[in-house]
Amino acid sequence: MPAGDRGALPRRTEQTARQRAIARDWVLHRYVPDPVALGLPIVSFVLAQPFTERSEELARLWVGSPFCIAAWAASERLFGAFLAPSIEAATRRDAALTPAQMVHALSVLRADARLGAVPVYFDFEGAWSRFAALGAPLAYPHPLPPQLRASPSVGPVRLSSGEQETVVRLVHRPFEYRQSGSGGGVLSGVRERRALASGLVERRYFLNPVAVSRWIAGFPESVAFVHGDFTPESRPSDLFRELVTSGEITPFLFAFGQGRVLIGTLSRQRVRPRPATARPERNVLAILEPYLRNIQVDRLPLAAITPAKQHVFVDLLRESADGPRDC
Repeated sequence: MPAGDRGALPRRTEQTARQRAIARDWVLHRYVPDPVALGLPIVSFVLAQPFTERSEELARLWVGSPFCIAAWAASERLFGAFLAPSIEAATRRDAALTPAQMVHALSVLRADARLGAVPVYFDFEGAWSRFAALGAPLAYPHPLPPQLRASPSVGPVRLSSGEQETVVRLVHRPFEYRQSGSGGGVLSGVRERRALASGLVERRYFLNPVAVSRWIAGFPESVAFVHGDFTPESRPSDLFRELVTSGEITPFLFAFGQGRVLIGTLSRQRVRPRPATARPERNVLAILEPYLRNIQVDRLPLAAITPAKQHVFVDLLRESADGPRDC
């Protein structure tokens, strides 16, 4: 969900609605740093099926890692996002965080943020616009890193001490203002505004689908993660365009790497009746099959999900203050 407004509400009314949504945990206010600038361009998305008796232990292991920026825990699945400085470091860390004696099924996708491989990062605006019949979204999709920072450059990026201090200050800000419900206060510092303008840090309002599903009748009942291998001639951008233009799926998460893709979407367990004049639905599998092989789908009921960690970069920045660590 973007930080900007739709222009449909007076400013004070919008601010009040946003504060109430934050107070109810419907949306989460965050400042998201550019992982490339932090020297941590590799994003691992891990979907694990732990042994029942080890599920809580594994969730604690994930949440305790400063390199874990997001984690959802369900009764039979764990889903998390982790940052690393390289594919090799990510491979080692992912293995350490998913010990063989704790999981009996595992799917990992490692995406390089320097290559624009996370074009949609937990952006529910497209799905929400469809659900609420709001028309076309205004700022969907939000990538990681922000579009202003997206670059094919693979060279190392080092923050100055001033930039580091500014990023730390912004990332802490929503947590400092959480109890007041103010959403983070007004930015007055020149460095803070410069960091936002350059895309070094992006202000985001993330929808919390778990909380929303408890309040709003008719909201999708689950999230679905679709993963598969690209066919040799397929391009990720073509698949994403096909999904969105088909009207069947508006992913809140889309990431690719090492010949694979991960798609996260809101999912309905019960099919809604469609008007007789509605456009016939295309089978989603028929959309995916020309692009992917070995397609798998994992569904997590929203009622069973505990958001264990939600886009938290505070510990990560503490770890990376003197440069990224390998593990």
